[in-house]
Formats: sequence, C-alpha cells, structure tokens
Amino acid sequence: LGAIMGLNLVSAKPLSEAKQAVENKIGNPLKEVKELLKESAYFRYSVFQVVDGFETIIDLGFLVYYLSYVSELTGSERTIYFGAVPAIGYAASAVVGFFWIREFSEKKLNPTRYAQKGLFLAAITRPIIIFSSTRPEMFVLAFAFRVVLTSPRPYWDTAVRGWIIDEDCQKNNGVRREGVILGFRATLRVIGLIIIQLVTIGMSAAGIDNTLPDGCPQKQSGVLYIRLIVGVLLPFCQILQLLLIEWFPIKGERLEQILAKQRETVLENMIEAEISPGLN
Repeated sequence: LGAIMGLNLVSAKPLSEAKQAVENKIGNPLKEVKELLKESAYFRYSVFQVVDGFETIIDLGFLVYYLSYVSELTGSERTIYFGAVPAIGYAASAVVGFFWIREFSEKKLNPTRYAQKGLFLAAITRPIIIFSSTRPEMFVLAFAFRVVLTSPRPYWDTAVRGWIIDEDCQKNNGVRREGVILGFRATLRVIGLIIIQLVTIGMSAAGIDNTLPDGCPQKQSGVLYIRLIVGVLLPFCQILQLLLIEWFPIKGERLEQILAKQRETVLENMIEAEISPGLN
C-alpha cells in the first residue's frame, strides 16, 4: 500500500508528455468537479466523504450534551469526562495505528475488508453499549470501541484516493487533477459539519432546554433524541459507509489495470530521467 500511495506523485505518462499535457490544458475547477462526479467511483467516494465527515464528529459534537443531559453530570465531574473521553479514545487509536501501519504498509495488504469488518462491528456494538446504561463510563467505552474498530477506515480512504487520482490521470493523458480532487474532498467534509449543526438544532425541537440550570432534569423526549443520535444515527452512518465501500467500483481487474499502468509509468519515467541529462 505504501508503494501504491507513493505512486500518487507520478504522472500517468512519461515526464515530457505529462508536462506538455498540463501546459496545454487550462483547468476550470467547477467544470472539472462536474466531470469527475460523472465517474461512479468519484461520485461514490464523494458521498462517502460527506457521510464520513458527519459520522466522525457525532461523538465529540454531542459529547457535552450527552454528559449534561443523559448522564446528568455537572461541574468538575463533567469537565473530567469531557477531557477523558477523547483522550482515551484517541490514545487507543494511536496504539492500534502502529499495528495497521505494519499490516498495510509492510505487508501491503488491501485495507478494504478490514475497513468493512471494523465498520460492521462498530455499528453492532454501539447501540448495545449506549442503550444499556446512561452512565458516562458507557459513553467512554462506546467512543473507544468506535475509534478502534473504525481505525482501518482512513487507510482505505487514502488508498482509494490514490486509485481515483491515478485512474483519472491515465484517462486524461497524464494530467493530474489531485488538487481539484483533494480540494473538493475538504469541501465535502464541511457539509458533514453543516449537517451536525442542523442535528444539534433539532435538540430544542425534541425538548432540550439549555436555559435550565445544570442538574435540572430535561424532558425524556430530548434525552431520547440525544441517545438516538449517538446510538442509532451513528451506526446507520457506519452501515452506509460499509455499503459505499462495497459498491466502490475500483477493485479486482480494474484495480490491477490501474496499478499495472502505474508500474509501467514508473519504469518509463526512470528511463527518461536517465536519458534526458545526456541529451541536454
């Protein structure tokens, strides 16, 4: 996988051809995004980014609300959990990350199935943990499980992004549009932030009154709303991501063709790099 990612910096044509292709093409970012979205691989990847951008911030976005209104914590106790939840979760993620680096980079394993299995297990365990108790320790456990189980997902994201860029480059005579692809990816993830804000606003309609003093009981409908967000909506997003990964079209023979073409490109560029100095 590390070799595949490294190929992202290599043109799909020999250096001289790629340079000429780029010089002859004046890009319009909006037009290029529209063209890219016509490709099923990029369209599904874009949908994945919106869902992922939303799913990855649900826990932290609703953390203070869960601690305050579901677990009914106040004062320093709430502050401790507010800092402990992300600290514990991301510490666990860092430990697991070293394992995945070895598996994906050194062993060159395809992260697709690992990402899907992790998302499935995360989606199954989340509602069981969240609805078993309102204690804050259960939220800590649920968050740690989510971070650890979905830890292969970023590796799939990185690999797939490279495959999309490489295939697009090969179809466009060596012109790499990774700037457009990466820039639009960031925009798509912002959409997830917008959605989380809308979902947060929905708490008021569900019955949460944040003008009440700390410790005052909230309407059960509002408390249920928060638990449904972190215990049902989040797993739903994970299942949707699992399906988007399954439906992603760059795999099998199509992927092998992309990688074979990239290997040819590397060889061509190496040969040209050796010959070019002698021609100057």
